Amino acid sequence: MSAGITAGRFIGCVLVGLAAGLAVSPPGLSAQGVTTAGLFGRVLDDNGGPVAGARVEFRHVATGATYATVSDEAGRFGLSNLRPGGPYTLEVTRIGLSPVTREDLTLSAGQRLRLEVRLSETAVPLPELAVRIETDPEFDPTRMGTTTVVNRELIEALPTISRDFTGFARLSPLVAVDEMGTSVAGSNIRFNPVSRGASSTP
Repeated sequence: MSAGITAGRFIGCVLVGLAAGLAVSPPGLSAQGVTTAGLFGRVLDDNGGPVAGARVEFRHVATGATYATVSDEAGRFGLSNLRPGGPYTLEVTRIGLSPVTREDLTLSAGQRLRLEVRLSETAVPLPELAVRIETDPEFDPTRMGTTTVVNRELIEALPTISRDFTGFARLSPLVAVDEMGTSVAGSNIRFNPVSRGASSTP
């Protein structure tokens, strides 16, 4: 009976000792499983306002591994599961603002590095623009509407018996020729004077 009581007391003492040891264990033991780091921060302008849509790149110099994200409406950004160590290079860019670069950044396991980046406004240089205007010889601002051009080559290639130049005018679908005269685009013949040499006919 006494042996059973002694064994029970011994087991109870062992359990109490283990519980006490766990209670006073160093806090570093609970973080031994963390093997990555993180980067968090905000992108602001010269006035302290948030900059949305800024591209944030975090590059490990030795391996070239690059982690990238974009700042939100409040200018915040975050990168998790980063490899501890370094050096790292941070690059923040935004159209219309001067880019910012920070070098020689290092991370330790379990660290959550916080940074504030300020971007300044910058003038974007534009290439020189040269405008060249050429006059189209076929364009005449006084002539309006559809035009049909009958050149010399076409005139010489077409057969004609009467040698009447109005026969060539019939090549245009807008021209109608009858005993009254020549009409263009359905207008009255009086509005379509035709000149031949020194004489003019309706």
